[in-house]
Amino acid sequence: MKSYSWQSSVPPPAQPPRDVIEVTPTLIDPASTTLAAHGRTFEIAGTGDEAALAFQFTFIAGARHRVTLELSTGTAASFRLEVHGRVTKMQKAVATVAADGSILSVSEEIRDLSVSPLSDGRLAISFAFEPFRTRLEYLYVFAKGATNSESDRCAFKTAPALFEVWPSPEVFRSMEHSSASKLGDVVCAIQECVVIENFIKVEFEIHKPGTALRALGVRHRSMALAKVQWWSWPLGGRAPAPGRDDAYCWPAARKPSSPIMAPALVDRYGPAFVHDGHAVTMLLDDLPDYQSRPVEEVGQLGDVFLKAVFEDGSTHDIDIAALLQEGGDDEWLAIVNRFIADRIVSAGADPVFLEVGARGAISASIRNWTRSLGWRYAGLDIASSPNVDIVGDAHQLSRHIAEDSVDVVYSSEVLEHLVSPVSFVTQANRVLKQGGLFICRAPTTWPLHAEPWDFCRFSRHSWQGLLHPESGFEILGTCEFGKASVLPRRLGGASGALMSCHPAPLLSGVVARKIRSIGPLGSAASSPVLAMGQYDAA
Repeated sequence: MKSYSWQSSVPPPAQPPRDVIEVTPTLIDPASTTLAAHGRTFEIAGTGDEAALAFQFTFIAGARHRVTLELSTGTAASFRLEVHGRVTKMQKAVATVAADGSILSVSEEIRDLSVSPLSDGRLAISFAFEPFRTRLEYLYVFAKGATNSESDRCAFKTAPALFEVWPSPEVFRSMEHSSASKLGDVVCAIQECVVIENFIKVEFEIHKPGTALRALGVRHRSMALAKVQWWSWPLGGRAPAPGRDDAYCWPAARKPSSPIMAPALVDRYGPAFVHDGHAVTMLLDDLPDYQSRPVEEVGQLGDVFLKAVFEDGSTHDIDIAALLQEGGDDEWLAIVNRFIADRIVSAGADPVFLEVGARGAISASIRNWTRSLGWRYAGLDIASSPNVDIVGDAHQLSRHIAEDSVDVVYSSEVLEHLVSPVSFVTQANRVLKQGGLFICRAPTTWPLHAEPWDFCRFSRHSWQGLLHPESGFEILGTCEFGKASVLPRRLGGASGALMSCHPAPLLSGVVARKIRSIGPLGSAASSPVLAMGQYDAA
């Protein structure tokens, strides 16, 4: 009996899974499919040449998941396995397997797929993937009959699905949500704060162990509120706080048509909290013209304050703007710190940290930070400034800096202003020592700025087109930062309305290591990986 497998380039984790959970199937459409349980075996039969079932599970963003199924093929000719599209980023955790065990198709978000025929005629199917969102959703199994005839029933059997979940990585975790902060004995996370004209939406999570949220007050620092609504999926006995006469509005909780996820609480307390998210929507009692107002005043339009009242009588104040500022660049700096700490061990005496694009207070703080770690900092920029040591063009680094002399080339939100990123990468390779690091962050979704010197945007996937063995690098990891929405101003129809629902990270970052020198003329050859996979149909 032949086994089939498809392997990705991502190595499996070395440690055992954190959670191992068996899940029994459920029907998607009881009108067209029947499900009968016989002990640990479940028999599924369609009314025609198709049959379908699902396994419900709380998927954890950024954590590696492995699913194992054992199917008796029955009259099915093929099986399509699909993770619900709202769990994954690209909606491409999909694979199709034939009844003989051969693999017919594999989409890009499937990490590893193996199919092994068992001695009793069943198929053991196993695959791995990483969710982008923490959600209670479904793994679907769609079976297709062999005859394509509506008169022939498609039937098969399955055992419970086995879900294995590994701990999320400490760095380069791919997830949409923000982590929670603990303020005293209250855990809180802000997942969204959106200001569009005079509409404000705040999506948040809050929990105090041993009690429940009873009421929520809402106020704005400088603007009157015409309408306020509090949205909460588990309504419980919540009601506005009685007898309050203060600056807060106290809306009654209202249940939305779909649950609000609480991914940060799931990270801390487990899947039971998956639907414990909240949202507040507000309409300002004015229609502000942002462009006519001072920048400081526009920045205050998101100054929303919440007051949480718990069943035990305690209260907790939430300054939304302050909590959003608290995280800042911590995740990016943690990544940079980890890798330069590893590099300094092998760098030898007097390691050199080169920042390309070194003007401004942020770069001055990076100078102080790297010096405190024992690095020699050098700042290069196209224009002179107090923090700039070398005035020069990033496309011509080797004219200003000796080859094989730098341990880290660092750049943050500069690459979009370079007319030839390929030339910059080539020059970075020339000045870096063998094993040196290229660390870069650039916009993915960001308005045009500093025109006409704004040329490019970079998704998490675009780094493999710049940094690969042909250009002398290997990528150690990529990441995304920030969450945005593309909101068309004059595009109607479903395509326009759905644009704001799709992933639009503000920034992406990469850490790569120099693995070889590419010679005096450099190399602009593309990576073979860019030709792999199957491009989406129109």
